[in-house]
Amino acid sequence: MIEAGCWAHALRKCREAIKESPAEGTALVSMMRALFVIETDAAEAQLAPDAVKSLRATQSQPVLERIREYVHSLRQRPGEWSEQSALHKALTYIENQWEALIAFLGDGRVPIHNNASERSIRPIAIGRKNWLFAGSERRGKAAATIYSLIESCRRVGVDPYT
Repeated sequence: MIEAGCWAHALRKCREAIKESPAEGTALVSMMRALFVIETDAAEAQLAPDAVKSLRATQSQPVLERIREYVHSLRQRPGEWSEQSALHKALTYIENQWEALIAFLGDGRVPIHNNASERSIRPIAIGRKNWLFAGSERRGKAAATIYSLIESCRRVGVDPYT
């Protein structure tokens, strides 16, 4: 198992930084968008995992190097942003997650974001408080089984209600 970071999370943090630091936030967002364009092109071309890995090595790697250099250059300007600023938080996230964020380079099957996973668990997150009131442990287990079955069906394209 390898830890793979989520560029959608990094992108979101940089978008939030645009409000306080427009030039820096916009530059980061622009570079990150290039990564997503590369991934979209690979998906549309329906490339095999080995071809995706090769594409990432030639196209994504240079973008990642620019991002890392830019983050490093911004970090060399101490005191310009408070630790509570959105840009500081975005830069810290990118630095702390860097190894996980670049993990997708090593395997063409690893996505650059975890949006699909988060979408699939959203019903669980939304229902979590409601499940506190399932009535009993037995009802809670029954609800968990039903939700697992429904989400598994959706994942493989089976209509769970049929």
